[in-house]
Amino acid sequence: RSVGSDRLALLLALLAAGCGAQIRLEDRSQPTVPEASEAPLWTSQPQAGLTPSQQLAGVGAGATAFQAKRAALADLAQQLLVRVRVQERVEERAVERRSGGAVAREASRASVERRVETLSEALLSGARVQSVWTDPHTGRIWARVVAQRFAVAEALASEGARLLDRARRWFEQAQDEQTTPLARFRAHASAREALQRAEEALLAAQAAASSGSVAAQLEQAQSLRALARAAPPALTAALTPGPFTPPSIVQRVREALTARGVAAAQRAPAQLIVSVALETTPLGSDADGQMRLGWSLRVDVRDAAGGVVVASRRLEGVAVGRDHPDAMVAAEQAALRALEGGMDALLDEALRAAPP
Repeated sequence: RSVGSDRLALLLALLAAGCGAQIRLEDRSQPTVPEASEAPLWTSQPQAGLTPSQQLAGVGAGATAFQAKRAALADLAQQLLVRVRVQERVEERAVERRSGGAVAREASRASVERRVETLSEALLSGARVQSVWTDPHTGRIWARVVAQRFAVAEALASEGARLLDRARRWFEQAQDEQTTPLARFRAHASAREALQRAEEALLAAQAAASSGSVAAQLEQAQSLRALARAAPPALTAALTPGPFTPPSIVQRVREALTARGVAAAQRAPAQLIVSVALETTPLGSDADGQMRLGWSLRVDVRDAAGGVVVASRRLEGVAVGRDHPDAMVAAEQAALRALEGGMDALLDEALRAAPP
């Protein structure tokens, strides 16, 4: 699927789940059941009776008035997002991992959830419920939500300008040699995130109502795009495994770092120190005579500049095997499976971009 469809699907899910619950809708409708059984024209033509050049409208239906209004909001947001046609910029990071002679390719995509949440509230700024109709045959409720184009565009343009300013400041910090390599790496990630969200907000504003100020801001965003395309500040990591940590676990951590643009330290001093330690504790035998082995995997990421732990994870469980060697193999496999799900969260914390 395209990123646009992913973004739209996520927005609709957020709206359905109540993401927009804080958006106050002014309700000017009169939810009465008309004597005629024919549906009002606006149920099939949302812009009926409105001024399309000045107003946006969305129509939705549901079992309750609340569901109908939510669906109408989603329809309104969908129209703007479809018009935006934001260029797909999902970053794919592929990592080749060898296991038993086979090469597995892993790809991860940057999450769009935070960007959608930011856009959704701005897109729906100033929306109000204008009409509600109940189908006398099915009992299904229909609602029409109307928003002024200028108000929506103004809210989005304001958000875009704020994000552009944040992106500019983050790029400046990413080039500041007085800060630590980790701080510059994070600043670069923060700048790219803020810039992408700024462009999306500005494009949505332009779709709602063309404006010279929005065009000027888009030009500013384009001028920052070269900085975003540049490679992030170099960051290297030194891996320090514990005495009984299997090589497979160390290798998995190394691959995860490489996928995030962090190189394993060779000769030069590292900017990050990543310690990985797997410990096991015999827990005796179970009722079937199988040996039980408790295992604990700890991964710490430290900023070498000050030795401060910037991210840490402790994963643990119980492995079972016929004997101690068999239980050790089971513990290693269990730790690897747990690490698969925990490394992304760990590195998100260590290398995270600041919220725009």
